Amino acid sequence: MAKKLHLPSTIHISGIGRRTFAFLLDLVFILAGIFAVYYALGRPAILNNNGYQETVASRKAYIEAPELLEYKDGRYNYILLNAYNEETKVYGYETYSKQVWEYFTVFLPAHADYAFIPPKFVKSQGEKITTIQESDRNNPKVVGQWTYENFFKSDYFVAAVDEKGDPDYTKQPLLSEKASKIGADGLLEQRTNLRDFFANSAKGSGSYVDAVENLITQQTIADYDNAILYKQWAAYVPSIAISPLLFLLLIPMLLPHGKTLGKLILRLGIISEEGYAAKKSSLLIRQGIISLLFAVLLIPYLYAALMIFLFTSILFYMSMVLSKSGQGFQDKLARTIVINTKTSIWFASEEDQREYAESHPNSLVAQALNNDESKKTYFHTKEDYGVFDSSMIGEARKKAEAIESFDDFEKSEEQLAKERSEAAAKAAENKAKAEAEAKKAKQEAAKASQEKALHEQASSASILKGVETKEEPSETPDQEGFTDE
Repeated sequence: MAKKLHLPSTIHISGIGRRTFAFLLDLVFILAGIFAVYYALGRPAILNNNGYQETVASRKAYIEAPELLEYKDGRYNYILLNAYNEETKVYGYETYSKQVWEYFTVFLPAHADYAFIPPKFVKSQGEKITTIQESDRNNPKVVGQWTYENFFKSDYFVAAVDEKGDPDYTKQPLLSEKASKIGADGLLEQRTNLRDFFANSAKGSGSYVDAVENLITQQTIADYDNAILYKQWAAYVPSIAISPLLFLLLIPMLLPHGKTLGKLILRLGIISEEGYAAKKSSLLIRQGIISLLFAVLLIPYLYAALMIFLFTSILFYMSMVLSKSGQGFQDKLARTIVINTKTSIWFASEEDQREYAESHPNSLVAQALNNDESKKTYFHTKEDYGVFDSSMIGEARKKAEAIESFDDFEKSEEQLAKERSEAAAKAAENKAKAEAEAKKAKQEAAKASQEKALHEQASSASILKGVETKEEPSETPDQEGFTDE
């Protein structure tokens, strides 16, 4: 069962939407920091000194050597030819045929670092390719036959023949009898069909496309690509390490209440789940966990790193959305909550809170501390910006049960809060007035008691005086009688 947070009404937990905006702002700062550190440190100090440029140049030379591709606008592209070039009077299939034949029978045998069948090589039409031994690399007949059977054999081409009429696989294949009969009516169609046999742009297939695929799947190119990615990654390591630590750990530890720049802008802060200022150790745990989230970007494989980062981020976000108290994994482990600092009042400790309440008996803090009803459970915050919280159903049910009239139902949360605040202030005012009246009555009672005591004292004094006055005449006759005698 989830732990319920009992907080005074002077503390307002931040809404999901507000926290999301704050995180997005922090993400912008982090990304800006990553690029800033990269261009200030990673690129000039690491990338330009770890052989990156040399590796890129070697890869470029390796790809361009067979002359199968053209480099344009920062990328390599297929060489696309027309079925017939009116200016040069050259058929497109003739150029493709020469390129494919020379690539497999001349270029590959002369370059041992190019394999005849790379591990990931697959023909464009998905046809199975026959094997060839590396030991036959310098055997023109074997290489020619392998090339003819896998990339030329069709209705359009036949093997060349020697003087005896036997297949001569050391020579480029010839057009078949069917393909050679180009009539005037079928000239354009025949040119196009021959061109498409090598490079069908609509289907992405053909013998020329297969030759290019053979080139780009060479293991050497894959090795160059991995080396380039590793060197780039090494240049980004300082950026990915420094920027998140700066914006998610160092700044929150230096600013009050664990504020990141995003939280500072949106006026959010972090306190303990008991409702008091969070300890440095709690802030360190919380921000350290979030910093580790960005640490997955240090994985050398960018795609895997991004997938893990996105998946982990979604888990953290859902843990916050589905939590009744709005606490994500990091908050639950650190025992913290994120609050709206603009509308909240909190203290460093319970002692400080009680001391303030005693010195300010009419303050909201004193009312919240003295009123048991002011301590409530936050199932979710009012500032949810439309983000659904699973606890909203239960809270809505409780609100519905508490409705006494449609007037109350139509009132906004702010109006109800304002009315409750005014009612609390009025109650405090009445209490203070009653205490003043009681004090005044006590003073009046004391004054009346004092006056009564003085009156009784004065009455006693008058009685005594009257007795003395009454006894004096009786003594005089006695004295006189005594004298006469």
